[in-house]
Amino acid sequence: MRICPVAEVAGGDLSRQFNIEYRAMDATASPHLGLALLVRAGVAGIRAGLEAPPLLDRDPSELSEEELAGFGAGTLPADLDAALQAVEEDAFLRGWLPDDLWACYRSLKRAELAEVADCTPAEACARYAAVL
Repeated sequence: MRICPVAEVAGGDLSRQFNIEYRAMDATASPHLGLALLVRAGVAGIRAGLEAPPLLDRDPSELSEEELAGFGAGTLPADLDAALQAVEEDAFLRGWLPDDLWACYRSLKRAELAEVADCTPAEACARYAAVL
């Protein structure tokens, strides 16, 4: 999520340019769960008195590991299996999800991974496309 850049225009009202950009998860995620956890994370940060992270003037994917660490950031999991493992290991985040909800979600996503385990990337994409 970010606040998009604005451009000063003579006589223009900068406040009318402010927009928040939210880049949602990909189409395989639960949008309701993803948005709920995003809001929950924001509320937790406010309650904890965390300061907003510094603004970046370039693409974060172009930062080195050292630069990321300097911003207090890291890389996100690269695939669904790694993401599920990261949630499993994060006691703070896991505390936000009822055990039954997490068990059901994890079970569905593990079954999804098993369905495409032996597929090439093209075959997996074709299977997902066929569902639409």
